[in-house]
Amino acid sequence: MFHNVNRLNQILFYLIGVFLIGLGITLCTKASLGVSPVVSLAYNASVIFNIPIGITSFANFVLCIFLQFLLLRKEFNCFRVLQVVASFLTSFVMQIFDDILVTPETLALRFAWLLAGIAVMGCGASLTVAMRFIPNPADALAHTVGQVTGKGFGTGKNLIDIVFISSSLILSLTTGKGWLGVGIGTLIASLGTGRVIAVFFPIFEKLYETKVEKS
Repeated sequence: MFHNVNRLNQILFYLIGVFLIGLGITLCTKASLGVSPVVSLAYNASVIFNIPIGITSFANFVLCIFLQFLLLRKEFNCFRVLQVVASFLTSFVMQIFDDILVTPETLALRFAWLLAGIAVMGCGASLTVAMRFIPNPADALAHTVGQVTGKGFGTGKNLIDIVFISSSLILSLTTGKGWLGVGIGTLIASLGTGRVIAVFFPIFEKLYETKVEKS
């Protein structure tokens, strides 16, 4: 059956998802227990070179788009360039919350922020993907790696996480900053976000079918 979409609802839900991703990433970062793998390189670059996290995150996302281009070559279509918009929006939200939020004083609260951040970030990622609109550059790169290797999205995401964490560690170690940005929170975020997505993605798919897709 032919379907079209309610574009207003699609964009609205998508923007809510982007907002949640930015908030979730910042909560995880401000917990100071180890940042999410996808922003580990951006975080380390921000701290080491004293550049706002919004700028380094945007550069990080643009790098994800460029890597997709290198991997896909002729299959890289113009629609993927729109990921620059998603990159800007996510980075903008991250910068706003980075300026507002501070690291909690107690360890218990820091873990609470970490877990809340994982839940919010996973929820936001599920919502943006379910809306079938502009993909998050990091997720799109993971999907591309999985497609090129023939191993699927899950393996692609694991590989991307490893590359980003390794790159961030190389940057911090070579500049004398030690294991900057990588900690128990990085591992928890890497494992926990996927579980949150597994729970919320089917729910938001139903939301897409009922509130966005029209017969």
